[in-house]
Amino acid sequence: MSKKDDTEFNELFRQMGLCLFASQRIEFILQSLVALCAGLFTDKRVNSVSIKSFLEHNEQGKIIRKKTLGSLAKIFNELNFIQPDRLDAFIETRNFIIHGILQPEPITNRPYRDPVHCIKVCKDFLSEAERIENGLKGLIHSVYMGLREKGQLPEIKSIDGWTIFEKDLELLGKNEA
Repeated sequence: MSKKDDTEFNELFRQMGLCLFASQRIEFILQSLVALCAGLFTDKRVNSVSIKSFLEHNEQGKIIRKKTLGSLAKIFNELNFIQPDRLDAFIETRNFIIHGILQPEPITNRPYRDPVHCIKVCKDFLSEAERIENGLKGLIHSVYMGLREKGQLPEIKSIDGWTIFEKDLELLGKNEA
């Protein structure tokens, strides 16, 4: 391999890492949304998980925390909050980046795919991930505020960038609000 190839592959590996991180952020947001919207799904086990049990990392919350991005999308698509095809295409691209991008090219039988093209695929994926994440964050905020107004959520505050339940603030002696 030439020095140029090394540089291109280093950039590709960096982009792949960013893609993995972006998909994990979306996976966590979807997990949070599923927990917030419990009661709206056909899966009875998912409906039994509260946002509190999900955030406190107890055994009941594991039902959602162990769901993969693909299974979360299937659950989440029941609500039609975002276009199912868009989420499915996102997951398909994520799977290609994580599992197939370094595989030999099937048509030309080259030992690896063109790294410049793969870098573009990653950058396009990151742009789409940002759009989806921003939409989901807005949705989670709206759902959270609606449930909070109905008194169906524990009080949550942010201190120094950390999200903390009211009861935890009392334990820390920082309940100044």
